[in-house]
Amino acid sequence: MDAKRARGLCGSWASLDEDTALIRDAAALTALSRRRGRVEAAAEE
Repeated sequence: MDAKRARGLCGSWASLDEDTALIRDAAALTALSRRRGRVEAAAEE
């Protein structure tokens, strides 16, 4: 995707950066919750 099209989809570079940060945060939270689930499952065994 070229920069002009990306800017058009997101409105501005600021919102593109915010979207990227939100996606990164969501991925980190998902990884943490998965890890916590594995730890709890192991503790129950």
